[in-house]
Amino acid sequence: MEQPHNDPAMGHALTARLLPLLPPRHAGPAVVAVAGPSGVGKSTLAAALQGCFAARGLRARVLAMDDFFHDKATRARLDEWSPAHVRLADLTRVLDAARQGAVVRDVPRYVRRPRPAMEPWVLDFSACDVLLFEGLYTLSPREDCARLGRFAHCGLFLDAPDPLLKTWRFQQEAAKPHPRTVAEMEHHWTYGIEPDTRLRVRPSRIHADVLLVKSADHGLTVSAPDAPPARTQTLEEP
Repeated sequence: MEQPHNDPAMGHALTARLLPLLPPRHAGPAVVAVAGPSGVGKSTLAAALQGCFAARGLRARVLAMDDFFHDKATRARLDEWSPAHVRLADLTRVLDAARQGAVVRDVPRYVRRPRPAMEPWVLDFSACDVLLFEGLYTLSPREDCARLGRFAHCGLFLDAPDPLLKTWRFQQEAAKPHPRTVAEMEHHWTYGIEPDTRLRVRPSRIHADVLLVKSADHGLTVSAPDAPPARTQTLEEP
């Protein structure tokens, strides 16, 4: 059954599905991966789930892969798009610290507003029950994606048809303070986003516990996972 993406009932239903998959809290929070292609709405979904977990008395926070981008000058020297644009070493170090319920003070955060920059950042996981880890590769077992899926106790994969993804991603770009031109976005889509989605992002949906499909009006349908998730059996304990 399709429900609007902003319907609180959908968020609470997803939270109810995820709760039995979360381990008892030890040193650090349970990690819920929110994965999916570029432009599909992972950040919006993660923020909604944060509120739903909070409504159940659980302290939840969102950790976004995009906060670990390299600075703009470094990324300009790289290919159109690949995992190399992400500071994967910093990200894995933060996730290791999260599993210990630790505080991280020396990893900068990439921000886009008011202009792209690297900012000081303090990440305190000592008072966190659920960490919603959202990004392209958060369920991936691939080496070039730092096997980020190993950190997740359970996960969601949010997907949509490619023509919708392209439309939404172009709209997101246009809303940025310093957007690419339409021609630059066409190049970015063709040589960066589309091949990355096909080769790295979509294959990881096999590891999802819940698969969500988004329609043109942003309604969400819960679908059966592609296969029983293999990731939970290979989770590496700290």
